[in-house]
Amino acid sequence: MSPRSARNLVLLILIVALALVAHFRPGKPKGLPAVTLLDIETSGIDRIELLRPDAILFQRKAGTWLLTAPLEAPANPLRIEQLLDITKTKSEAQYPMKDLKLAPFGLDKPLAILKLNDQVMTFGGTDPLSFRRYVVVGDTLHLVSDGFSHHLTAQATDYVQKKLVADELSIKSLTLPGLKIEKTTDGGLLVTPPRSSLDAKDLLSAWQSARAIEVQRGDPKMMGETIRLELSNGAPTEFVIVQKSPELVLLRKDLGLTFLMTPETSKELLGDSSSSKEGREEAVDTDNNARDPSAESPLDD
Repeated sequence: MSPRSARNLVLLILIVALALVAHFRPGKPKGLPAVTLLDIETSGIDRIELLRPDAILFQRKAGTWLLTAPLEAPANPLRIEQLLDITKTKSEAQYPMKDLKLAPFGLDKPLAILKLNDQVMTFGGTDPLSFRRYVVVGDTLHLVSDGFSHHLTAQATDYVQKKLVADELSIKSLTLPGLKIEKTTDGGLLVTPPRSSLDAKDLLSAWQSARAIEVQRGDPKMMGETIRLELSNGAPTEFVIVQKSPELVLLRKDLGLTFLMTPETSKELLGDSSSSKEGREEAVDTDNNARDPSAESPLDD
């Protein structure tokens, strides 16, 4: 064997050996449970604080999560679960904080602080080599794979419930411009005025399952045609039609939020009540003056 071939063989053996060491990690105790950021039962959490330069606060009341600051609205339960699931993130390395400084780990100006009841997680910077994130819980510095930072930096409106009607509620009546559908005591549907071409059951079902693709802050002073829902909890919910096409934009004045629907969902929600009103229709200000085209869109944050 030539000297060059021998060197190549030695290098190959070293590479294989390093790969085996990295895979099997000799010397590391086997069978120990994985260390996670927080070993808690998240079903007991009823208060969440997400602190960045701003603060987003959530409170669970009667089993339902609510966004309480910087705005008040029903919270998206899926987004709440994503925040809570951060506690289950596997810690790949742990170090005592008592001998460490904050700045080298980006903890002097943290990305975010997440408080779950009285439990606190502080999220710092990332390791320049592995791009894993530094997280402090109690007096321990953890190094974790970062698959969650986009949840920590999301806007408050990203956490708003996008369903127009909550899953636990049902629609008793729906009033669209020029059309009303009511559930009767015998389980039927009363349509006023009668429309033979309208599938009232499908229209109610569309509203029951409708989900916005985007939620943004809106101007509560905007006015337009109104859609009214009477729900099973006895509370009415009203939407102002800000725009009908190409996508339907609905404003909830009580929340100060607009809900953008897909074109397909828009057609389903309006039924045939807007068949004679094609094209873009925008809400107008309360003083009935012409809208200034340079004014800020109600969809702008």
